[in-house]
Amino acid sequence: MKVNLGCGTNRLPGWDNHDADIDITNPLPWGDSTIEYILAEHVVEHVRYRQAVMFMTECHRVLLPGGVLRVIVPSIERVMLYADEEYLKFVSRWTKHPDVRGAVGAIMWEHGHKNAWTESLLVATMFYAGFGTMVCEPQRSEHLELRDIDGHGKVIGEQNNWIESSVVEGTKGEPNG
Repeated sequence: MKVNLGCGTNRLPGWDNHDADIDITNPLPWGDSTIEYILAEHVVEHVRYRQAVMFMTECHRVLLPGGVLRVIVPSIERVMLYADEEYLKFVSRWTKHPDVRGAVGAIMWEHGHKNAWTESLLVATMFYAGFGTMVCEPQRSEHLELRDIDGHGKVIGEQNNWIESSVVEGTKGEPNG
């Protein structure tokens, strides 16, 4: 089974797609070791950090040994490092300051975000939750089932998505997890 949590309009064929019908701050409704893949794209920034940690722990519980959790978050660090003129124009509707500092602030405080992420924080959090981790590019994965499934770039443009999104895959049972 493949589960897409917080899917919004990114409903993937062959996946069990869920949005507001599953509250990721509660225990997940699947049994232990029953899921092969979980996609959580641009969803964990909408809950408090402690809730995100508990969610990732729940994902570890429901994944089969060798199962993979793919988490994608907006990264304040990536925005700070990679924001270009087009991206700053794109985010100007959410900030009074159309510069990199304003863009970082928009990622931190707008869109219903309840916490800010960096790639290293995401890696460390997933490690703490029990996963072996690997940083990926948007739309890329070593796992065929996880390639070209991300939907955020279809909404904001692939270049803007690359600028702001950190992607980490966590495997249950990997050596560093």
